[in-house]
Amino acid sequence: MSLSLNNEELTVLDQAFHTACVELGLGANADDNARRERLSQLIVSVASEGERDPTTLARRAFELMKTNE
Repeated sequence: MSLSLNNEELTVLDQAFHTACVELGLGANADDNARRERLSQLIVSVASEGERDPTTLARRAFELMKTNE
Protein backbone atom coordinates (compact mmCIF):
# COMPACT_ATOMS: atom_id res chain seq x y z
CA MET A 1 0.00 0.00 0.00
CA SER A 2 1.39 3.36 -1.00
CA LEU A 3 0.16 6.43 0.85
CA SER A 4 1.44 9.89 0.01
CA LEU A 5 1.03 12.36 2.86
CA ASN A 6 1.93 15.99 3.36
CA ASN A 7 3.34 17.40 6.62
CA GLU A 8 -0.08 18.34 7.97
CA GLU A 9 -1.42 14.84 7.34
CA LEU A 10 1.64 13.28 8.99
CA THR A 11 0.99 15.45 12.03
CA VAL A 12 -2.60 14.16 12.15
CA LEU A 13 -1.37 10.55 12.02
CA ASP A 14 1.14 11.30 14.77
CA GLN A 15 -1.61 12.80 16.95
CA ALA A 16 -3.82 9.76 16.34
CA PHE A 17 -0.97 7.38 17.16
CA HIS A 18 -0.17 9.09 20.46
CA THR A 19 -3.84 9.29 21.44
CA ALA A 20 -4.37 5.59 20.74
CA CYS A 21 -1.19 4.68 22.62
CA VAL A 22 -2.54 6.43 25.71
CA GLU A 23 -5.92 4.68 25.34
CA LEU A 24 -4.21 1.30 25.00
CA GLY A 25 -1.72 2.00 27.79
CA LEU A 26 1.26 1.52 25.48
CA GLY A 27 4.55 2.94 26.63
CA ALA A 28 7.83 3.50 24.87
CA ASN A 29 9.37 0.28 26.11
CA ALA A 30 10.54 -2.88 24.42
CA ASP A 31 7.59 -4.90 25.71
CA ASP A 32 5.14 -2.68 23.81
CA ASN A 33 7.10 -2.38 20.55
CA ALA A 34 5.15 -5.04 18.65
CA ARG A 35 1.80 -3.57 19.70
CA ARG A 36 2.94 -0.04 18.84
CA GLU A 37 4.06 -1.26 15.40
CA ARG A 38 0.69 -2.94 14.83
CA LEU A 39 -1.10 0.22 15.96
CA SER A 40 0.88 2.35 13.51
CA GLN A 41 0.00 -0.06 10.69
CA LEU A 42 -3.68 0.15 11.58
CA ILE A 43 -3.62 3.95 11.65
CA VAL A 44 -1.99 4.06 8.22
CA SER A 45 -4.54 1.54 6.96
CA VAL A 46 -7.45 3.64 8.20
CA ALA A 47 -5.83 6.78 6.76
CA SER A 48 -5.43 5.04 3.41
CA GLU A 49 -9.23 4.85 3.30
CA GLY A 50 -9.29 8.66 3.34
CA GLU A 51 -9.83 9.40 7.03
CA ARG A 52 -7.90 12.45 8.25
CA ASP A 53 -9.52 13.29 11.60
CA PRO A 54 -7.05 12.35 14.36
CA THR A 55 -9.78 11.46 16.86
CA THR A 56 -11.51 9.16 14.39
CA LEU A 57 -8.22 7.61 13.31
CA ALA A 58 -7.28 6.90 16.93
CA ARG A 59 -10.73 5.50 17.77
CA ARG A 60 -10.88 3.20 14.76
CA ALA A 61 -7.32 1.94 15.27
CA PHE A 62 -8.04 1.42 18.98
CA GLU A 63 -11.17 -0.59 18.13
CA LEU A 64 -9.27 -2.69 15.58
CA MET A 65 -6.49 -3.38 18.09
CA LYS A 66 -8.96 -4.45 20.76
CA THR A 67 -10.84 -6.66 18.29
CA ASN A 68 -7.66 -8.42 17.18
CA GLU A 69 -6.15 -9.01 20.63
